[in-house]
Amino acid sequence: TDGDIIPLMLTCRLVYKEAIDVLYTTNTFSFNDLDCLRYFKSTIPPRAFDRIWYLDISWVGTWWAHVPNTTVVRQPRYPPYDRNTWEDTWRIVSEIPQLKGLRVEIIHESDVLSEVPYSTRDERAQLERTLLAPLRNITTEEYFDVTVNWSG
Repeated sequence: TDGDIIPLMLTCRLVYKEAIDVLYTTNTFSFNDLDCLRYFKSTIPPRAFDRIWYLDISWVGTWWAHVPNTTVVRQPRYPPYDRNTWEDTWRIVSEIPQLKGLRVEIIHESDVLSEVPYSTRDERAQLERTLLAPLRNITTEEYFDVTVNWSG
């Protein structure tokens, strides 16, 4: 539970103002959907979002339509499983100024990297580079762990 601290903070603005640093810097915020993180950001004050220190993001999805210059083709995806949502999510995370720790788990609905008959290993590598590229803009002070569910 939250230790019944949230109702107290909602009853008194001064308590909220004094507790906001503790609330956002000592908790790990966990999201299992890209849109949840984006909606969360839009529902709390920017000052509060900027104080987040720890994030866990687990994403279950599929790959986007295709990777340029390869034979890997999939059906177009719609939010929150599209490429724009993916890239926007990591832009938002990269803009958290005091981020200390980030754990990312990327789970594909099926092991597409094993199932699709790739022409070359280079295509598989290109697909992974495309997927992971937005994460390169993120910096943390303590840890940054990325886990995927495919072999390679």
